[in-house]
Amino acid sequence: MNRPRPAGGEDKITIDANRRALAAQGLRDLALLDTPPEEVFDRITRLAARLLDAPVALVTFVDFEGDRQFFKSRFGVGDLSQTPLTHSFCQLVVKTEAPLIVSDAQHDPRVSDNPAVSELGVSAYLGAPLLSLEQLPLGALCVIDRKPRAWTGLDLELLADLAQLAQREIGFRQEFRRRQGAEARLGVSEADFAMLAASIPQLAWMADAQGSIFWYNQRWFEFTGKTMADMKGWGWRSVHHPDHEAAVVAKISRCFETGEDWEDTFPLRGADGKYRWFLSRAKPIRDAAGRPVRWFGTNTDITDRLEAEERQALLTREIDHRAKNALAVAQAVVRLSKADDAQSLKQVIEARVSSLARAHRLLADSRWEGADLRQLLREELAAFGGEDPGRVTLNGPHILLRAATAQSIALVFHELSTNAVKHGALSAPGGKLEVTWDDPGGGDLRMTWLEDSPLGIKAPERSGFGTTLLEQIVQRQFGGSMDNDWTPRGLHCRFTIPATAVPSFEVSPARADERTGRASILLLEDDSLIAMDMEDRIRKLGYKVIGPAATLQEARKLAGATPLDGAVLDGNIDGETSVGLAGELAEAGIPITFCTGYERIEDLPERLQSTPILRKPVSEAALAGALAAMTAQRLRV
Repeated sequence: MNRPRPAGGEDKITIDANRRALAAQGLRDLALLDTPPEEVFDRITRLAARLLDAPVALVTFVDFEGDRQFFKSRFGVGDLSQTPLTHSFCQLVVKTEAPLIVSDAQHDPRVSDNPAVSELGVSAYLGAPLLSLEQLPLGALCVIDRKPRAWTGLDLELLADLAQLAQREIGFRQEFRRRQGAEARLGVSEADFAMLAASIPQLAWMADAQGSIFWYNQRWFEFTGKTMADMKGWGWRSVHHPDHEAAVVAKISRCFETGEDWEDTFPLRGADGKYRWFLSRAKPIRDAAGRPVRWFGTNTDITDRLEAEERQALLTREIDHRAKNALAVAQAVVRLSKADDAQSLKQVIEARVSSLARAHRLLADSRWEGADLRQLLREELAAFGGEDPGRVTLNGPHILLRAATAQSIALVFHELSTNAVKHGALSAPGGKLEVTWDDPGGGDLRMTWLEDSPLGIKAPERSGFGTTLLEQIVQRQFGGSMDNDWTPRGLHCRFTIPATAVPSFEVSPARADERTGRASILLLEDDSLIAMDMEDRIRKLGYKVIGPAATLQEARKLAGATPLDGAVLDGNIDGETSVGLAGELAEAGIPITFCTGYERIEDLPERLQSTPILRKPVSEAALAGALAAMTAQRLRV
C-alpha cells in the first residue's frame, strides 16, 4: 500500500507531462469522461460511504487537459458531476500518485486555500489513487466529511482495498479493448462483485440481517481450509479458539441485534492447525429506512503486529534492565575505588568508568551480540597510549565475548593495562607486552599476559583492586583458574575460563555447621563488580556473606552446606531466572529478597508473589531494610 504523505509542505508534482498525456489518452479511450453513472462504480462509492461512515464518496477522474475533475460515480453530492481543478483535492492524489489524508482542511496548508473548503463544505478528505494497468494515475476514490475527522490506518486500508476493486474494473476495460479492438462496457453483476471482493487482502464475508453468513471470499477458504458447506450460517464458530468463542459469539450477536458496528480481536485456526490473531470488523448495509439488510465484514491478520509489539515491550524491558545494571556497576566502581587523595580518586574512577563505556560501545555496535576480544584489548591499551605494535603483541583467534561477560573482562584488562603503563613493562623504554589467547579444547578460553621490562619490576607488596577483580571474575563468576607470577621482568598472568558450567545439584535440608552469632546471607550475583560491592556493603552492615555465588549451581551448593538466615538473589543469572532456586529456599524456610535491574520478576509462582525486590542500583537504606526484614522473619520461624 502506498504511504500517506505527511501534512505540511508544498505538493511536489511527480507526474511529468508525458505520463499526464498518456493518462489523458487512457481516459478518452476507456470512455471514462462525460459518461453516465455506472452501477459497478456506484456500488463501490456506496460501500465506501457506508463502511467508512462518510456523507460523500466519489470516483473521480482528473482531466488536466480540460482543467477539471469528473465524477464518474458520486454519492452524497446530488447532481454535481464535475468541478474545475481549482476545487480539486483529488488532483493532489494524482500528482503524487499516493494517498492523501486531510483531517481538517481549514488548518491544512496543502488545501486550506482551496475554494472547495468554503464553497462545497469540504472539511475532511481521504483519497486513494486509481491507476491503469500501466500504473498511470487516472484519478482517485475518495470519501469526504463535512466536519473535521481523524482518519485511522484501517480507514485508509479499507479505502485502498475498495480502490483496488475500481482499478480492477478499469483494468478489465483495458484488457477488453485490447482483445476486442473496440469500446465496450463490462456489466458487473453481484456475482462479479463477489469475485472482485475475493481478491482483497483480508478475509471477508457477508451475512444477512440476522447474521447468517452466506458468502466468504476466497482468502477465507484458503486460510481456514474449509468449504462453504462447513462455514455457511454460523459454521465459522468451528475455526474459533474455544477459549474465545463464547465471548465472540455474544458480542457479535449483540451487534446483529442492535445494528451497531462490530469490532473484536481474537484468534482463528488456519488450515495448518495453527492459530493467528485477527482484528475483525463488520458494518451493516442499511435500506432506505435505516434497517440493516446485510452485513459486510473483514478479518485482518494482526499476528505479526502483535508479535512486533511484544518484541518491542521485551526490548523496552531489556533496555531498562541493562541501564539499571550499568548504573549498579558504575555504583560499585565508585564504592570500591580507593586512592590517596580526592584528585587521584577522581582519576581512578573516571578511568574505570571509561573502560566500561568502551566495552558498552563495542556491545552496542554489535547489537549486544558480543564484543570482539582483540578489539577490546586494543581499545583498552589505546586509552593509555600503549598500542605501539613494536611494544605490544596481541596474538590469538577471533573470539566474540558474550555481552554478559564483556564488561567484566574489560575491567580486568583495564586494571592490567593501568598497572603495565604506570608501573609495569610499558612504564619504561624498551618494555614489551605480549597477550595471547587460544582454545585448549572444549570451547575454553585460555589467556596469557606476559610483561617484559629490561629495567626490572618490583612486585607489589599487596594485592590491588585489579588482582582482586581478576580473582572474582575468573574464579567465582566463571569457575575458572588463574595464576599470577611477579617475575623480575614483570607480571606473568595466566587464566582459563571454562566454556561449560558446573553440574546442577539440589538444596540439602541438613545444616553443615553451627551458628556463628552473625546472621548469614547467601548472595547470588553474576556480575563480579556488583558482587564485590554488595558483599562489602552487606558485611559492613554486620552480616556474614555466604558467597557471593556467580551461578545457580554454586548458590545451591552453598545453600546445601551452610546455615542461612536469608538470601539476596539476582533475578537473572546469565539469561536464566533464579525463581526456581528462590522457591527451593523458601520451601526450606529461608527468607528471600530478589535484586534485579528489571522492573519486575517474570513468572513468579503464587507463593513468591510477595517476595521483596531490590531494584538496581540499590540504595544503602533499601539494602539495610531488606536484610533486617529477612533476619527478623527468620527469627520468627
